[in-house]
Amino acid sequence: MNGARLALLAAVVLITAIVGTAAAANLLVQQANTGQQTPTTTTSTSPTSTQPTTTTATTTATTPTTTTTTTTTTTSGPPPDLSLRLELNRTIVAPGATVGINVSDYNPSSTELNLSKEDAWPVQGLGTGGCPSLFYPFGIAVLQGVYTSANVSQGTPLEIFPVVACPMIVMYITGYIFQPMSDNATVLPGTGVLAMETGISTSGTYTVFGSQLNQLTPFSPGTYTVVAGDEWGDLAFAYFTVVAPSA
Repeated sequence: MNGARLALLAAVVLITAIVGTAAAANLLVQQANTGQQTPTTTTSTSPTSTQPTTTTATTTATTPTTTTTTTTTTTSGPPPDLSLRLELNRTIVAPGATVGINVSDYNPSSTELNLSKEDAWPVQGLGTGGCPSLFYPFGIAVLQGVYTSANVSQGTPLEIFPVVACPMIVMYITGYIFQPMSDNATVLPGTGVLAMETGISTSGTYTVFGSQLNQLTPFSPGTYTVVAGDEWGDLAFAYFTVVAPSA
């Protein structure tokens, strides 16, 4: 009797093993037919970060020389301490390529800043477009060469904005009320809340040549300074280099 039971148990174990092996083999065949693969990951470190980031193997890597972002923040002017922020979307470009420039005035304080309009521009020739800065209390200029606060007054701003007809909004402004920890402000004598931040794109200089208005000439190879300043005396600097195409 015991011998019959042992034989029956051995048969059950053998059948179970065969069924399990067949199921596993069938699963492997299905995976092979559907091209199923286990995703792999790669780790890359951003040039502006010390922490590695994990991405899938299908992620396309970007070229650091065309995606580098530089941010300069200054509070060089007199109190109250607004923070003038200047940022470029790239620092190395090819001739004719566009450089994106972002500039803003930011209130880092936890309380409102009520500022009267001033005329303490640290550099002449600053703007945010073909017109004066309109309701913005800041502007930028591009100079060929490398400049700092020590010698920027000796530079000549390039004509990076086209010539256009301009309204005279700026003459009516009396001041700004900046919200706490924000670049939003009310422009006095009275407007809604506006962002004291703007983006500017440039790829060369404009000239008026005969009947051809606003003829654009791409930046020539070399290093350029972007200087930002506001009407309270703050300054910020960033730099980009135009690289000649390889032969």
